[in-house]
Amino acid sequence: MFKRLLIHAAAPLAAAVCLSPVQAEMATKEMLTGTCVACHGTDGVSAGPAIPSLSGMTRNYFATAMLAYKYDDDPDGLEKAMAELEKDKMYEDAEMFTRASTIMGRIAKGYTLDEIKRMAEVFAGGEPSVVQQSFDRSKAGDGEELHEEYCDKCHADGGLSPEDDVGLLAGQWTPYLEFTLADYLEGRREAPKKMRTKLKDMHKEHGMAGVQSLLHYYASVRK
Repeated sequence: MFKRLLIHAAAPLAAAVCLSPVQAEMATKEMLTGTCVACHGTDGVSAGPAIPSLSGMTRNYFATAMLAYKYDDDPDGLEKAMAELEKDKMYEDAEMFTRASTIMGRIAKGYTLDEIKRMAEVFAGGEPSVVQQSFDRSKAGDGEELHEEYCDKCHADGGLSPEDDVGLLAGQWTPYLEFTLADYLEGRREAPKKMRTKLKDMHKEHGMAGVQSLLHYYASVRK
C-alpha cells in the first residue's frame, strides 16, 4: 500500500520531468503571465475599467513599459537594462518612456529581464481585445474626425493597430484611457515627441471636450 502511494505521488513529477523543451518553455511563460491575470484578466484581456488589456501589445511596448516601472527610481539601472535588451535583435528598435504608477513599480521589480521578455512574447502573440462599453454616437463621430486629424498616422486602423510599438487605444476601457491621457497632458507620463506635439495641439484647439470625443470614439470602435 505504501509503495503504491509513492508511485502515484511520483507520477505528476515524472510527467513534469518528461516535458519537451518547447513544452517546458510554454509552461514557464504561462506561469509568469499567470501572475498578471488577477488585474489584467485572462490572456491579458482586462475586465476592470481602470486597468489596460495587454493582449496584442508588441514585444517592445510591453518590455519597455515593464522596465520603466522596474527602474522608476534607478535611472542608471534603467540605462543598463535597456542596453541589455537592445542586444536582442527582437528588441533592437525599442524605445523607453518614463511612466507613473501606483502598484506596477513594485510588481515589476520582481521580474528579471529574461522573464519580462518571455512575458512580452506571450502578450504579443495575442489579439487586441475590444471591450463592449457604452458611448455617445455624436461625440464618437466628432472623435473619429479628431483621431483622423491628430492620431491616425501612428495609431492606425482606428486605434486598433499596435504597429510601430504604439499603445492600443480602441477597445481599451474608457476610464483607463482617460487617466492615461490626463497623465500625458499633466506631465506625469512621458510621450514620444510627435505624440506630445499632436496631443497638445489637439487639446489647445479642442480642450477637454476634444479629449472626451476621442474617448467616446475609441469606445465605439469594433473589430
